[in-house]
Amino acid sequence: MKQTQLVAHYTDTASIMRLIESMGLAPLRAEWQIKQAEIANLLNKAPAVKSLFSTD
Repeated sequence: MKQTQLVAHYTDTASIMRLIESMGLAPLRAEWQIKQAEIANLLNKAPAVKSLFSTD
């Protein structure tokens, strides 16, 4: 393949990252933020739940 043919099909890194960010990473980050909040909520409730089952 000639150099000009290779360059004609080249996509720069910034363009690829914009595509990956919008289609893949952004939705995953949003979902992760929701899950982190859910985890934090469960961890905050953990001491109260433990005390319900305490035999002390």
